[in-house]
Amino acid sequence: MSVKQMLRELFIHIAVFISLLFIANYIFSNLNAKKSAKFAYKEGIVYGIMGIVMMQFTITAGPHIFIDMRQLPIMLATLYGTGWQAPIVAGLLVGLFRLMMTDMDLMALIGMGSVLLISVVCLFIGRRLSVRWVAGLLMLVYMAIQNGVIFLFIMKDTELFFRIWINFILIFLSGGILVLYAAEYLRRSNDLLTLLQNAKDQMEAFLLYSADAIMILDQNRNVRQVNRAFETLYGWTEKEIRGGPLPVILPEKEMMMKEVFDRVSGGESVIGLETVAQCKNGHHRYVAITISPIWDEEKQISSFSIVSLDITNRKKQEEALRLSEAKYRYIAENTTDLIVVSKPDGRIEYASPSHQVMIGYSQEEIEEIRGEKRRKLIHPDDLPLLQDTFIHCVEAKQQGEVEFRIHHKTGVWVYLDTRIQPVLDEQGEVESLLIICRDVSERKRTEELLQKSEKLSIIGELAAGIAHEIRNPLTTLKGFIQLLGKDTEHTHYFELMFSELERIEMITNEFLALAKPQVRRFRECDVQQLLTGVTVLLGAQALLNNIEIKTEYTNTPMITCEENQLKQVFINIIKNAMEAMPDGGCVTIKVRMAGERVKISITDSGCGIPAERIARLGEPFYTLKEKGTGLGLMICFKFIKEHGGELLFSSQIGRGTTVDILLPVRHTV
Repeated sequence: MSVKQMLRELFIHIAVFISLLFIANYIFSNLNAKKSAKFAYKEGIVYGIMGIVMMQFTITAGPHIFIDMRQLPIMLATLYGTGWQAPIVAGLLVGLFRLMMTDMDLMALIGMGSVLLISVVCLFIGRRLSVRWVAGLLMLVYMAIQNGVIFLFIMKDTELFFRIWINFILIFLSGGILVLYAAEYLRRSNDLLTLLQNAKDQMEAFLLYSADAIMILDQNRNVRQVNRAFETLYGWTEKEIRGGPLPVILPEKEMMMKEVFDRVSGGESVIGLETVAQCKNGHHRYVAITISPIWDEEKQISSFSIVSLDITNRKKQEEALRLSEAKYRYIAENTTDLIVVSKPDGRIEYASPSHQVMIGYSQEEIEEIRGEKRRKLIHPDDLPLLQDTFIHCVEAKQQGEVEFRIHHKTGVWVYLDTRIQPVLDEQGEVESLLIICRDVSERKRTEELLQKSEKLSIIGELAAGIAHEIRNPLTTLKGFIQLLGKDTEHTHYFELMFSELERIEMITNEFLALAKPQVRRFRECDVQQLLTGVTVLLGAQALLNNIEIKTEYTNTPMITCEENQLKQVFINIIKNAMEAMPDGGCVTIKVRMAGERVKISITDSGCGIPAERIARLGEPFYTLKEKGTGLGLMICFKFIKEHGGELLFSSQIGRGTTVDILLPVRHTV
């Protein structure tokens, strides 16, 4: 046979192989889609029949030499079959048909055995190698080698063997590779078509049953397709609007939507655009739309997809929430109480503007105060209680109440009555804490004044009794001193004694004044003369205690006052100054003008008074002295207040104390 005739025969038989392969692949794809092992027998029968048919289309390689291709369906059954049964059944069918068509001799049995051996070896190779191309090529090589061994066993002529075997290898391997390539191509095409069909089915199901309204528009932005959710949401059916412009766009939104479509036409996707759309019944709905381009095979935009989500209820809830938040924020920002929202770790998320009035710090200053600086704003005595209450509210998830003092920017302590309310999240954990603080400093001062009033009431009752008991013997003493003073040459001493008895009587009357206010006699006096008399009176005591009294007077006008009351105030304050210097020292008295008032400053160099105790000076029975009663300063405060003045204390520990007495020049009683 010539080469030309051989090639013609080859192309003819290859065409037959490919036709059979198409038929087999079609049957195989339908069977394999079942995904069940019981169909492996059916596949084996199909591939076996293919092998039987291919036995009738062998290729002539020379005189009485034929290239048998019946093993190729066995290879295909191994590579593309459902289970191990397919190649075995195919091999049995081919072998049995060979026995039926030939005599029962040694060659027929060898031919059947070789086909079964190829089935087993192909099955082994297919199970061991996961790459079809490699497994298929290895199967073809094995088939060529096995057939060569059979040829060698049959033929005695070595030259003839090599000529037949080489032709067999060339034709068998080329035809087998072509069949393998065609099978793999068909498989991939079939898989791709299956995937595309599945994707198409999924997209159609998604479009049909999606809860969101979906619209497909063509290049001219006319409606091509809508789903059921669109018909439910907007009221139009697909038949009513197909081929026309989208009816849901409001006239006032057309310009905006044109700009959006221009962007999408440029290849951009617009996601989550919130707008208003109209329904068939004329109602309007809030929607969030996503518009995306759809590309064709030539990478040109062929249509547009619009996914519309109804957010009308969400918008209504957001509006209700906004109004509610605005209402409560208005209340929070205009209430006199301090409202604070804090995290469980102590971080402040919100503080109402009232803190600027309550503690004097602006919002910027509060934000700068963090950590330890913020804790220092709390009074040291109240900080542990406040921390314990805060922790208890977080751990127990219960409301707590606490009263503490916070440092005002001006330096005073402000009392806050505080309620802490935990706010729980959906899991029942503390998400934040709502803290409401109310300034109760005025209430505290009122309570203190009530306590002082109660003490004064008791003191008044005691003073009335004491004064009554003292005035009787004083009257007797004054009478006898006047009588004895007339008949002695020491009249000066008796006058001094009588003056002191009158002062004792005046002090006794002051005790009575605590119980029942009396009419005062105010007249013009010189403060410097009053102070000079007091310093002369206390001079002897100052010398005994190694204390120097210095005075610095400037010209001041006369003041309207009750002379004896001011004397008592000066005596009490100077005596307190001297008692603060047990080892001696200096008391400085200065008189000068301070605006429209006369300012008397009495300064000592004693031990000083702690800052936290200055605020309580003047309370009944509150004293810094071991045997004091606290009544002296209480009376001083009372007298200065009756004169329309002020009594101020300033002190430094270890450096002394200054008492400033401010008196108006003219005081109307």
